[in-house]
Amino acid sequence: MEAGNFKDALSLLEKSLKMNQEVLGGDHMSNAAIFTVVSNVYSKQKEYEKAIIQLQQVEQIYLQQNQDPFEQQENLANTYLEIAKVLNKMKDDSKLEEAIIF
Repeated sequence: MEAGNFKDALSLLEKSLKMNQEVLGGDHMSNAAIFTVVSNVYSKQKEYEKAIIQLQQVEQIYLQQNQDPFEQQENLANTYLEIAKVLNKMKDDSKLEEAIIF
């Protein structure tokens, strides 16, 4: 994927997220999916810190939701797995020292 395509994708995703937040609210579960995709785009661009920040937004959404405890734990586990994947890519690129520790 070319750099221009990443920029276009991020622009469209940011617009989608903004509209979604305006219509459904900032903590709606559907925002988590958009943040996850944005994180994936940043990760592909090797902007790992930005990818992790997006995944932290996902974590906050899942922590704020009143959902079945099993479903919440599953969602959080998947989010932490995504964070681990990004951290592993950082390690592979010798940038683990720059990781955001939370």
